[in-house]
Amino acid sequence: MFTKANTLLKPIVIIFLIMMFSHLVAQVAYIDSLKAELKKGNNDTVKCNILSRLAENAPDEEWPAFNLQLKLLAEKKLKQNPTDVFKKTYTRHLANSITNEGSIAQNEGNNNEALRCYRKSAELHKQINYQAGRATSINNIGSIYERIGNIDSAAYYYVLSLNLSRESKDLAGEANSLSNIGSVYNSKGRISEALSFFEQSLKICEKIGDDFGASLNLGKIGVIYHNQNEDVKAIENFKKSYALREKMGFEQGVAEVANALGALYFGQKKIALALTYYEKSMALNQQFKNKHGISMSLLNIGTVYEYKGENDNAINYYSKALKIMEEMDNKDLISNALTNMSEIYLKQNKIDEAFVSCKRAFDIAQELGYPKEISDASKLLAKIYKLKGKYKEAFDMQELHFKMHDSINNEATKKSAIRTQFKYEFEKKSIADSIKTVNEKKLYEAKLEQERANKYLLVLGLLLVILIGFIVFQRNRNTQKHKVLQLRNKIASDLHDDIGSALSSIKMFAGVAKLNPKKAIDANVMAKIEDTSSETIENMSDIVWSINPKNDNFKLVLEKMKHFGESICNSSEISFSFFSESGIDKLILDIEQRKNLFLIYKEAVNNAIKYSQAKNVTVDLKRKGRLLIMNIADDGVGIGEARMGKGNGIGNMKQRAKDINGDLTISSSNGTLISLEFKTT
Repeated sequence: MFTKANTLLKPIVIIFLIMMFSHLVAQVAYIDSLKAELKKGNNDTVKCNILSRLAENAPDEEWPAFNLQLKLLAEKKLKQNPTDVFKKTYTRHLANSITNEGSIAQNEGNNNEALRCYRKSAELHKQINYQAGRATSINNIGSIYERIGNIDSAAYYYVLSLNLSRESKDLAGEANSLSNIGSVYNSKGRISEALSFFEQSLKICEKIGDDFGASLNLGKIGVIYHNQNEDVKAIENFKKSYALREKMGFEQGVAEVANALGALYFGQKKIALALTYYEKSMALNQQFKNKHGISMSLLNIGTVYEYKGENDNAINYYSKALKIMEEMDNKDLISNALTNMSEIYLKQNKIDEAFVSCKRAFDIAQELGYPKEISDASKLLAKIYKLKGKYKEAFDMQELHFKMHDSINNEATKKSAIRTQFKYEFEKKSIADSIKTVNEKKLYEAKLEQERANKYLLVLGLLLVILIGFIVFQRNRNTQKHKVLQLRNKIASDLHDDIGSALSSIKMFAGVAKLNPKKAIDANVMAKIEDTSSETIENMSDIVWSINPKNDNFKLVLEKMKHFGESICNSSEISFSFFSESGIDKLILDIEQRKNLFLIYKEAVNNAIKYSQAKNVTVDLKRKGRLLIMNIADDGVGIGEARMGKGNGIGNMKQRAKDINGDLTISSSNGTLISLEFKTT
């Protein structure tokens, strides 16, 4: 019989299951639609885009095959020597597919293959100057070095990735690099720095709505608090991380946090609960064949059995974990496993086996430079040496253990000692200064007087520079006002000519319709009036948009250009690609440049849609010093010689380029390429 609580819980569970089912159905439908598009797609650029999405969204048993198709197609297209614009597209797809291969190798514990893939991917991104993609590949290289215990190399690649991400304004990449740098500091025992980097990364993730990144940082912060015995804060962060990962359906991430929660409950002596979480983590890691996760779970389950006094079971789990860790060359975990095994051998009075395991763990920990692992191994070695009657070695190990323990837990004390040392040095210097000779003081006062005179001269010179700057500023301001006035007069003239001409045409068509309605119908006069009106309204809208001060930000211009191209190409079933060089959105254009750039772009794209019979249109904007270069390419039939000198708005485009002192070139050998170059302000 249901209680009141059960009665309320039942509909909630049903609603949750319905929502989960709906999400799964939507995801399956999306993947099926992509597969259908792939089958009927006859355009290689479109195929690459679809394969890329399938590699990202398809189930684990399917996506590697789609990724392989993407790689082979991109390699095939690059061998055909495409134009520069399409070469960029296919190179990026190839680089991404190789990055995906690296992640497969990394999950399988094949670190050398993963490194090869990430390096190749980074080189390809560098060739097309795609900094965000290069930053991701370099960050992945760092993660491999961290995994195999080469922390200095890991730190180098993480910092390099951070700088590249910041250059390309890639907040997600910046957050990832900050988090990884925090992990390096944590491994080195520099807890406050690690926590600072994790919190910086978490703040960016929350800002951009990156639940995945936020969950990772929360988990890392939870680990730090757990290691510092602040379990309340640890639980708070672990729960937030666990909730985010369950919300995303990120089961591998759930496995990681389950391991952490297991450790937390183990520390609270809630052994059954700890074992439940460890085994849940183990099952999920085995499902995804995640060797690193499996080895961690085995290690943790071994600690539970060791605590319960089931030493044979504990050794069994530790041995399985050690075997996987050695396959992966994961040195930090190897050290942990060996230390744990040594403790059990000691309990079983197997002194020699305990020494061999512990000495190896100590050597690895020293090689890595990890304070916690050195502390644990040296503490155990002190016991073993004492049992062997080697008291000097036991004393040395015990002293090293205390030293390492202090470096982890007494950072505040260390900083206080440093501050005391600085204070002593300062006081010592002050005493030395107080006993300087009178002659030295006189020399000092003379020098001070000279510095005062130099200071007055510097202030006078600064005032003079400010005055000259103000005069130059006023002159430039007046010149700018004159330019704006000229520009306004020109725009007014353009509006007058365009609107006047359009209204005259409409008036003429209307007169024809009034005098002879039948003839007007035969001549399709009403349609001409409608077309002329629409064109006039559109031209007016473009001119008004271009002179609106709100659109001085070039980023808005780029967004409008991209939106226009996508909308008109999608309606004509033409693939459209829009590239802009990193940092180009910071350019400053005056009203005339902005207006003519957009109208040339619009005319060129319209011509490609109407006349080229193209399947692909690609736009690429880049800088060369102060030059802004816009290339608009299509793979259509080209422009014949008869049409090159007339019609299609070519004359208008050339005149607009001339108005901003730019160069417009049109080549039509294999498709059409329209290039515009002009100097920005």
